[in-house]
Amino acid sequence: MHAHCSSPARLLLVAAATLVAAGVVAPHVARGQTPVGGPPSGASVYISPGGSSIFTGGLPETLSETVAGVPYDPGLGSFQLDLAFDPGTIDVFVSEGPFLKSTGRATSCGFNAITEMSVIYGCSSTGSQRGASGQGVLALFDVSPAPGLNLKPTLSNGRLGVIDNVRGGTTLFDTEDNLIPIGQLLDALINVRALEGDINGDCKVDISDEQLISEHYGTFLGSLLYITFFDLEPAPNGDYDIDIKDLQFVFGRDHTNCKTPQPTPGTTETPIVPTVEAFTRTPTATRTATPTGTPAVATATTTTSPPATGTPATATASPTSTATPATASPTSTGTPATATATSTAHVAAGTATPTRPASTNTPGAGTPTRAASGTPSAQTPAPTLTPVNTVLANDRPRPRGLPGTGQGSGLTASDWGWLLAFITISVGVLSSVILRNVARDGRP
Repeated sequence: MHAHCSSPARLLLVAAATLVAAGVVAPHVARGQTPVGGPPSGASVYISPGGSSIFTGGLPETLSETVAGVPYDPGLGSFQLDLAFDPGTIDVFVSEGPFLKSTGRATSCGFNAITEMSVIYGCSSTGSQRGASGQGVLALFDVSPAPGLNLKPTLSNGRLGVIDNVRGGTTLFDTEDNLIPIGQLLDALINVRALEGDINGDCKVDISDEQLISEHYGTFLGSLLYITFFDLEPAPNGDYDIDIKDLQFVFGRDHTNCKTPQPTPGTTETPIVPTVEAFTRTPTATRTATPTGTPAVATATTTTSPPATGTPATATASPTSTATPATASPTSTGTPATATATSTAHVAAGTATPTRPASTNTPGAGTPTRAASGTPSAQTPAPTLTPVNTVLANDRPRPRGLPGTGQGSGLTASDWGWLLAFITISVGVLSSVILRNVARDGRP
């Protein structure tokens, strides 16, 4: 009976320990995944202005995709923008900005992918110049209302569109093809509107709009001339007749146009503009290889000429006969070897001519003469190369990937394995205790 009562107690004890451990670990994990002290460090990419209004029938609005916080050295080398938007509300045309080519590098831009709801646009640069740094405009967006969009020109009309900078596809690279981390990526809100009272959609209210609304005055739902587009008051759906309130709404806005200041949507977040310190990596002095040569040692050699064919050698006449003794360098044994140059002269027009030390066959002599040549051979010193070690100053670490999801003091990515192992062991202990109790209770 004692053992039967202690099993539930033991089970409750294990369960309580598991709950306590989970209560301690879970908040620690949550803290580690929550950014602390603002967004992680890195460049900021945002659309300027962050909120604007465009009108049906009006001119496109030009927005700037701006980057800030690009490191000074080596600078920006290429970028890619991944943009998403609602094609039923706005139409976006993308073109290159001046920032990437501001240092004189040649640029090449184009669309990597175009779908119905997104655009991937990229630019790269080449050249020996340093890349752009700091803050500048990457691309320009010409935003206009979607083709065929028809808005009723009543009070506070409009549709809200968003140009979304997609984080997964928006990247920055420096001139050395290293990834520049992006710490902040912001979108833009676009309010697409019809000018209030602009019946014909030419972005101004004048006599033509007043004439159109007057033609439908006095009509109501079910009448042949009643059109809900002209039923402007009360907003947004009207009161199923076109009366004096609708005429007053148009006549009261006479001479207004799309250039008149209109309410614009507010931005959800203010872009952070990081400051960039200007510095250049300067190489230090390098150790250059110094060639070293080992002098060659000439050794006296004895050569034997082959038997002559019996034809006397023909000498060239010269004014005098001079024999130069050649002194050989000492051999490796330390005993100097001395060789004497011999000169053999033949009678030719009564003038003696020296010849090189060689074995010749003279008349009456049947054996070759052995002559020693002691002239040292000329050898070029063989250089010995010394390895060169080049050390660059200011060897700062380069970013290699996107920033983490948080900067808290919680568990890192490698700690998740320990947490999973702990939970697995706890579940295994609970299962074994339960199975043991079941087996004990079912014993006869």
